[in-house]
Amino acid sequence: MKSTKKNLTGLTHDEVTKRQQQYGAMTEGKSSVFISHRLASTRFCDRVLFLERGRIAEEGTHEELLRKGGGYAAIFAVQSKYYQEGGDEREEAEMA
Repeated sequence: MKSTKKNLTGLTHDEVTKRQQQYGAMTEGKSSVFISHRLASTRFCDRVLFLERGRIAEEGTHEELLRKGGGYAAIFAVQSKYYQEGGDEREEAEMA
């Protein structure tokens, strides 16, 4: 299920949810690795590894990492603002 930003631009919430459900169905009962720079898309993952400078900095579920208030939570807050307010794409690029 390879997608590029171009492919995802303009998808509705329902369409994104459908793609995540398809991914879930494809990987049911299997181990898989889901890589994303959009942290909100990790909500369905059983385990999230947050990397900083090539090393695992934080580990947990999406909700656990938000509660910890570390780097994952900080970047998620910036990304949430971007999606809610239609922020500038340069903001997102600066976080990478």
